[in-house]
Amino acid sequence: MDALHRNALPLTRLLLLFRSDGGEVDLDMGNYERYLAGISLTREHNITTGQVYKEVIDRERRGDYLGKTVQIVPHVTNAIRERIQRVAKIPVDASGEEPDVCIGKRDQREIVTGAGGRRREMI
Repeated sequence: MDALHRNALPLTRLLLLFRSDGGEVDLDMGNYERYLAGISLTREHNITTGQVYKEVIDRERRGDYLGKTVQIVPHVTNAIRERIQRVAKIPVDASGEEPDVCIGKRDQREIVTGAGGRRREMI
């Protein structure tokens, strides 16, 4: 749940790739980019649970939740959906258009729950 991959233990990190904008991604993200030739991903395209939790904690400290108890559902899942919606608009190729596809790892319950809510919003 690290906000930055460089904070991961060396045995779990194995390979760290740096984006042209200075962002850090893991091997999986690099493989997706290589597989989908012609795309260029940015640090924003890499959504981690650590980043999402930090965003939720920052919102709570600013008082955005009006003193309510912060919970996975709806606060974290809403933050995930908002981030997916924002990132989905970032062009990944020379066309400058919004991407048609979203690829993600399904090994984190919060991301899956948040993405599931996004799917329902699109229907």
